[in-house]
Amino acid sequence: MRQILLSVLLIAIERCYGLLELQDKLFINLTDAAVYNKRTRPSYIIGIPLLVRLNVVIHRMDGIDDVHTEYEADVEFTLRWRDDRLEYDSQLLLNFPIQGDHWHANQIWLPNLHVANDKQYTSIIDLSPGSVHVLIRSNGKTCVVFIRITNKHYCYQVKYRLWQNILRKHVFHCTCLALLFAGEVVLSKRAHLKLRCEMELYKYPLDKQTCGMTIESSSLPISHLRMQWSKRPGLLLADPSHARGFTIQNYSTYEAINHRLVGNFSLVTSEFVLSRQFGPFLLDIYIPGVAFVFTSWLSFWMEVTAAPARISLSITTMLTMVTSGKTIREKLPKVPYVHALDIWLLACTAFIFFVLFEYAIVNYIYNRDKRVRQGGLRRVDSCVSLASSVYHNSSENGKPLGEPISKKRAKQMGLEPLNTTQVGGSASSNGALRPPHSPARGASSGSIFQFPPDLDPIQVPPSPSLSVQYSRERVQSIVRMPLTNRDIANCIDRRCRLVFPLGFAIFNAVYWTILCR
Repeated sequence: MRQILLSVLLIAIERCYGLLELQDKLFINLTDAAVYNKRTRPSYIIGIPLLVRLNVVIHRMDGIDDVHTEYEADVEFTLRWRDDRLEYDSQLLLNFPIQGDHWHANQIWLPNLHVANDKQYTSIIDLSPGSVHVLIRSNGKTCVVFIRITNKHYCYQVKYRLWQNILRKHVFHCTCLALLFAGEVVLSKRAHLKLRCEMELYKYPLDKQTCGMTIESSSLPISHLRMQWSKRPGLLLADPSHARGFTIQNYSTYEAINHRLVGNFSLVTSEFVLSRQFGPFLLDIYIPGVAFVFTSWLSFWMEVTAAPARISLSITTMLTMVTSGKTIREKLPKVPYVHALDIWLLACTAFIFFVLFEYAIVNYIYNRDKRVRQGGLRRVDSCVSLASSVYHNSSENGKPLGEPISKKRAKQMGLEPLNTTQVGGSASSNGALRPPHSPARGASSGSIFQFPPDLDPIQVPPSPSLSVQYSRERVQSIVRMPLTNRDIANCIDRRCRLVFPLGFAIFNAVYWTILCR
């Protein structure tokens, strides 16, 4: 049994190699320089433009870079055009087309096409051995090469099974060229492109971008070459839903004309509507930002006297927001406008800053009475110092403390003369002030003013009506008592516990309403 299988296998291999050899001989005869000029385009003699149909398969789209406004893609191009000079009898090859690689492609005329928005200005017809390739799917010990071929009436696939020792799960680097019976040429190339994509980041990171790929003729105007998307899906995405960091919502294709100074050139364009995935930004930016703002509000529940704790909390959260915002902006392009993420970071930083500013105001109001008392004590100390100096000067001059003080001296000391009816004293003939009575004997010599001995305190007997009236006036005075500065400071803190969350909620409602439109 093994010998039979081995014999069949050897016959199949020999037939395959014989067919390939026959294809090469036929191809050499068709492309001989005596009968074929590869510098002349097909249909040039009859004067009609050549129609090139294009099919694009995007196997992978990733590397979308916001800073450099570009994206990367693995793309497979399939070009189809008709060259009547390459027609042959299908019976010679048992209805198999001529297939080859980059060497075969170099022997025939090829359209000069390029990707217009590629940063490396990639030419589709780059026939170096390692620049174009087809996808080979490995299955066990064999690798299957898929080459899609079409003619006027039908489409089919040719599968070439190769032993594992020939191709071991690698990508087969070649130009996939198929030459059909009626002279139709099918050229396939796979390339890795780095494409420009103009982005608008007003709503970043909840934005949508429209990126595209434009393929146009490099040398032949539209009067000689016209490009057209294939009637089959001209653009096909291997994974139509996801790109790295984005979701492909929709894509479309259209044909246009590029008007240049040297003429009009045909082009085909494909566009992709990409929606940015918001999940990573929600976890990395928005939720931490809300947490930092909420943390700064804990300052409102702390005592006003806890200055180190409140200031440290506010400054720490604000610096964290500023640092995270700087890190995020480094990953974005330098645009001359403000995008949505900037507004969010500025708003969060502003809310935290206003918490710190609120504490500065509250602390100033809370300690106002303390500053007033300290100022009063300083004035009392100055008055005591003045009285002490007067006492010592009088003692040193041998003058009794009860001597009259002249008006001039009183004015220098800041005293005003009083009437005798106000203090019960008398004035001297020269206008000097005199105490109402001289100190009584046995009294302390350090006492300047004494009550007259005939004035005793008035004893008022308690009265029920007077007591009730006094209680009513006392209650009214308590009710009419103004708020102290400490009460005002604590009231501001209590009000801010409601005002700040309400303001942040209103900002979020407006922000997300505008951003999600």
